Parts: sequence; C-alpha cells; structure tokens
Amino acid sequence: MYGVVVLGTFLTSEDVALLNTINANLIILDNPSIENSHSSVTINNAQGMISVVHHLSSQDSIIYVHGLPAIPNFNERYAAFKTAAKMKKLKVTEIKMDSFTFSETTAAEQSVIIDALQDSTTIVAENDYLALKIAEIITKKKLSHKVNKIFGFDNIKTLSQSAIPIKTVAVNVAVMVDIAIDLILKEHKVPVHVAVDTDFIEGIKK
Repeated sequence: MYGVVVLGTFLTSEDVALLNTINANLIILDNPSIENSHSSVTINNAQGMISVVHHLSSQDSIIYVHGLPAIPNFNERYAAFKTAAKMKKLKVTEIKMDSFTFSETTAAEQSVIIDALQDSTTIVAENDYLALKIAEIITKKKLSHKVNKIFGFDNIKTLSQSAIPIKTVAVNVAVMVDIAIDLILKEHKVPVHVAVDTDFIEGIKK
C-alpha cells in the first residue's frame, strides 16, 4: 500500500497536466483544477465566498481585491463572488495586490488601496494575507473611519494581530488531510473529488 499526496495550491494547469500522466495512487490537495484526473480534496471556495457576499450591503462602496499570483483557489472564489454580487446588484471596484509576501507594503500598494477607498467602504480580499496587508495600510494611514468591514479567506492564525477586526472564512485543513489519506488507503479505481465545506468567522473584536 502506497500513495502520494501532492499539495497543489500553486500548481499551474501545465503542472496538473503533467501529474495527469503519472499512473499512481496520487491525491491532489487544495487545487480545484478542472483538468485534474486524479482524486482530489479541495476547499469549497464557492460556498465560502457566497457566505461573504451574504454579509455585504448595497449601501457600501465595495472593493474586491484580487490576489496575485492568481492561483486556482482565487479564480474559484472570484467566480462565485462575481455571480453572487451580480444577483445582489452590488457595485464593486476591483483591484489587484500581491497576496503572499510578508515584506513591508510598498508605496504603490498603499496608493492602490488609498485611491480606491470611499466613505463606508467594505473590502473583500481573496485571502487573509491580503486582508492583513490592507488592514495594516489603513491603520498606518489613519483611514479606518472610511472602512466598515474587511473580509478575508482561510482563517490564518495571525489574524488576531490585526488592529482592525477581519471577518474570514475558515478552512478545516485537518479534515482535508484526513480525507486525502482516506482516499489513498481506499485506492479508488475512479477519481473521487471532494470539496470540504467552510465556516464563516465574524472576526476577533479588539
């Protein structure tokens, strides 16, 4: 009995196509690629983002922040957001920012956020790293009076360090790993694709 679990968060379509050529008991974790022909365990990104849109108000100026690089999870989150926001008739401004670096924010990144802010702004970021970066800019520039809410996604541990409460979507990574191991052990002859549901988190109030 053997198998391989591949963490596929940053895999490109070309990477997935290459894995598809491998005849092995292989599970791809955290990559909702439609080209994937192996079993997979992913986040229910659509469900998570729909829960965020449920908390948005048409009275607010809404900024949607795309994370760069545009990984498959982000693409799924945006597709769900776009559909749900259209149904709710929300007016949305879209911007892009680097979502995975931990360095100080650049002047260009600060300008992108500051220029997009209006009164009564709600910000939806494609992951929590982005949300934290945005909260840092807003705090540093003393612009928190313009922001009603900030939403992230993934529920990372460092959210509690934010000076501004960040609402997020919790992803149960332990459950995803357990399911992946179970799929390895069962050695399904036909690929099985499992999407793990998420939970909406209101955020920690200071």
